[in-house]
Amino acid sequence: MTLPVFSMKNKPLRHAFRVALKEGMILGMISTLLFSGMLVLPIAALFANNPSRTSKIIFYMGSMEFPEPILLLIVLSAVVQALFSFPMLYRRDSAGFYFGIGLSRSQLFGARFAAGMTWQTVAVLVAIAGGVAVNLAQPDYTAAHTGLLLGNSLIVGFGMLLTALIAFSVTILVCALVGTLAEAIVYALLALLLPTFFFFGLNGQMVAFLWGNAHDVKNIWGYYNLPDNLVVSLQRFNPLFYFSEPFAAYGSPRIAGQMISAEPVWSTLLGWLLAAAILVWLARHFFIRRPVEKTGLRGTCKSLGFILILPLIYAICSYPLYRSGLGLAAIPVSTAVAIGIGLAAVVFLGLAFPLRLLIPAVWKGLLAFPVYLIIVGISSVILLAGGLGYRDYQPKVEDVTRVSISYKGIPNLVLGDSYGYGGGLININNNRQLTLDAPEDVKMALALHRRLIDQGGAQTGRSISSYTLVQYTLQNGRQVSRFYSTATRDVLDSMLSLDDTMAFQELFRGYMNGIDPKAENPEQPCLDASSPFSQGVLYLTSPLSDRLVLLDKEFALRVRRTLAEDVANQSIEDRYKPSVPENFTLYFYLLEDIYHVESNGYTDPQIIDLNRFNPGFLSWINIDSSCPKTLMLLTAISREPETKGIESIQVIGPYWDILMNVDHQDLEACFSSNPENPETIDSMLKQAKITPGVTTYDPNRIDELFKASRGFYFAGDNGYLILIKLHGSKTCLKRYIPRAELPEWAK
Repeated sequence: MTLPVFSMKNKPLRHAFRVALKEGMILGMISTLLFSGMLVLPIAALFANNPSRTSKIIFYMGSMEFPEPILLLIVLSAVVQALFSFPMLYRRDSAGFYFGIGLSRSQLFGARFAAGMTWQTVAVLVAIAGGVAVNLAQPDYTAAHTGLLLGNSLIVGFGMLLTALIAFSVTILVCALVGTLAEAIVYALLALLLPTFFFFGLNGQMVAFLWGNAHDVKNIWGYYNLPDNLVVSLQRFNPLFYFSEPFAAYGSPRIAGQMISAEPVWSTLLGWLLAAAILVWLARHFFIRRPVEKTGLRGTCKSLGFILILPLIYAICSYPLYRSGLGLAAIPVSTAVAIGIGLAAVVFLGLAFPLRLLIPAVWKGLLAFPVYLIIVGISSVILLAGGLGYRDYQPKVEDVTRVSISYKGIPNLVLGDSYGYGGGLININNNRQLTLDAPEDVKMALALHRRLIDQGGAQTGRSISSYTLVQYTLQNGRQVSRFYSTATRDVLDSMLSLDDTMAFQELFRGYMNGIDPKAENPEQPCLDASSPFSQGVLYLTSPLSDRLVLLDKEFALRVRRTLAEDVANQSIEDRYKPSVPENFTLYFYLLEDIYHVESNGYTDPQIIDLNRFNPGFLSWINIDSSCPKTLMLLTAISREPETKGIESIQVIGPYWDILMNVDHQDLEACFSSNPENPETIDSMLKQAKITPGVTTYDPNRIDELFKASRGFYFAGDNGYLILIKLHGSKTCLKRYIPRAELPEWAK
């Protein structure tokens, strides 16, 4: 049957295109307004409200620092446009009408497809043209900027249009395979989200099961310049977000003469253009072969439903794993797995019944869920076994330009975000990575990294929370990153050997001469550009004092230079496992104007209460006989810190056991003495589930314990923590006794 409107003057194909164009007009106009609003309004607002900035900006294409919202809008618009363009695939009345108008299936597909994409093209072109017009209208625009403006606009417009084409084609393909509108909407969205669900689920399992995983560390632990979640890292393989980075780069403000920072995008665009061509061919292929009787019937393509639901189940099962063993709200892996399975089961049933995936054979359909769990389990096993070589990978030494590895030694030596020096009973690591580029230093870093790798499969319960980041920069510019949230005492002991590297010697020597290292990554947030070691004032204290004496600048300069010489000759054993107690502690502090407030006003600023320090600006080194020249210099000082008598000493317990019981923090295996409030100590004892040991007031036993104690010590020997109560002081001093030196009566 031929429609009467088809005359000799209006060929059927041309008329079908016009009809489809008219049917999609309202939706096309809405898309045009939405695209233009999201792209043009931010440009106009910037130029209208920021005249001081617009004098420098010569190009701007929307608020594109985060372009994902407009890309998602484009995708949703294309999905809805496709549904409006092909109603005959899910409505029985439309199927009988459109498939009976005298056009071949191929002609009908071409007319409807072209009409739908025409409106998407109009929406994109109008939005881009509006952005160009606003840029042209700014007062400082010149003809010299035309090439940049048009070139970037074409790239942005092409990417937007290609994204719409992909979403449009996927939706038509899904419509051709299923029979109802609900199925078409759900399956089209699942198909477009398939890579997102897969990458998200895989990353969740990597967090929990892959030793050394560095992806998403920046979001969980707060590190910077590390691989993002796989959804972001692999976004070029994602039809929703493959254009995010180019969009942000080519649509961002551009200053006169500024080169674009984006990587070449043509390979990505050409790859997705090829994928779009394949999707169009598949959509046409299945449209032509589509049985009319499928229209309006649910559950006619169950295999597609089961396939598309799998990535969603994978993502849901993996989502709780992001919180397994991390942070204050951490949950055990077993609990995370159980929660994930429960949530996945609810979602599966919530989709399977309405989509008739379980009808008529309910029990047969339910078997799909155990199959999903088996697939998820296989993925987990692969990651536990090393992630197909990810866990054990190390670059060759000749391929490495430099390597950065977390430093575990002297507190606050390496600049970075400082957590402070801890509170209560424990110390928190406040160092970042030490950068090594000398060949021998790189070899040492590789050896230490190998020890970190090897401990992963043999955790014996003696590891503590200690964040270790290893980053390689290769000769070809590629970065390889690995992150480890725990470490055994043997591994942490071996990492102290970083003090033998040329990088450490140069860094410390530079600090003592007032020189700060250049930032490895200028964009990385940093607490302060200067180190307390290089720019801070010096304070002196003794083991039995809760006050510090400020050293004058000239004397502090002599101390720094002498200390540099002593540290260069000091062994790692003497530094981290001293055989004798320290005589003094040198504190390096960036803020000089500290006053201790008493009831009658301000006291002498040269005598400072240690509790007044901001730990983020503080570093310290203990001085004993292994630093003979510095010790001699400090012994001759005319004004020493006031020493107080000991009222009592309490033996708390093995320090390493305390570290193991305090979870979810980046702990420092090197114990450091500092004064604490009794209330803070009591709170930490409860958290660590530690029952304190003996308390002695006997002068002889007090003397015996104090002489065996240290103010700074690597706690790998599982020595004992003691608390010293001083006469006339409101605080307690915590100190460390090596296990071999603790008297039997105190155990």
